[in-house]
Amino acid sequence: EPVLNFESGVYTNNSLLVTITATPGTVVRYTTDGSEPTNTTSGTAYTGPITVSGNTILKTRVFQTGLWPSAVVARNYILVDSSVRAFSSNLPFVVITTPGGIPASVPPGGTRMRGTFAVYNTFRGRSSMAAKPDYIGPAQFETFGQTSEGFPKKPHNIELNDEYGNDKAASIFGMPAEADWKMRNPYSDKCLMNDFLAYEMFEQMGNYSCRRQFVEVFINTAAGTKLTYNNYYGVLVFLEKIEVDLALERLFRPGEEERGEGVHRRVDVAEVPLVRGHLAVGVQIRSAKHQ
Repeated sequence: EPVLNFESGVYTNNSLLVTITATPGTVVRYTTDGSEPTNTTSGTAYTGPITVSGNTILKTRVFQTGLWPSAVVARNYILVDSSVRAFSSNLPFVVITTPGGIPASVPPGGTRMRGTFAVYNTFRGRSSMAAKPDYIGPAQFETFGQTSEGFPKKPHNIELNDEYGNDKAASIFGMPAEADWKMRNPYSDKCLMNDFLAYEMFEQMGNYSCRRQFVEVFINTAAGTKLTYNNYYGVLVFLEKIEVDLALERLFRPGEEERGEGVHRRVDVAEVPLVRGHLAVGVQIRSAKHQ
């Protein structure tokens, strides 16, 4: 597979000169729009170093006659200008870059905007653009909502991807690994805290509540440009996304419960009413990957 001289990351360089090496006699093709390179219909043949002067999703693949193409290798580059290099906060922050505008409320099967998602958690109470991102990789984005869709600060759906555009589960801010996430927009809530406090208080009363984290956000949707302070988007609430998932059924033979033994079996949520009162002593609904 192809080898690139720069790893994914956030760079303060004015530009990057990216080289791709592969086995002699092969053809290397690459894309910068988030799509996967193909032998003829998608991508550009690599002939020499690629100058990256702004935010770029670079995907590359090796082709050789008579053989299957190599795995796709993806690199996500975010370049920041001098106005934002020194940015730091007492909150974690998120950076989203895309080669175009983020669409609204994409229907099932529709096309979301592909781009780069980077996460900076706090270290000793501060997050910093000068630090290495805690996570950076490909993702797809859309905005959502009805009334909130009309606000200047919009809520976002985020789907983490692998090199092929498939779901990729990852732990963000210490939450259980998942591919799908949300950012809520406390825009009309001028103190920014009402929804967040409702989640907190509901959880403190002993109920399940979505894991959540206040974050500051930068969003750049101009292809090939650097991240600047003008891309600052504001404070949002980063949340788990509730999804239909599996339930967990615990089965006991006589005497096993007292000994702390037993086995687990995963069942579909639709089966849960049938399980309760029969073999299952307890059923845990794993909505939003609650673990």
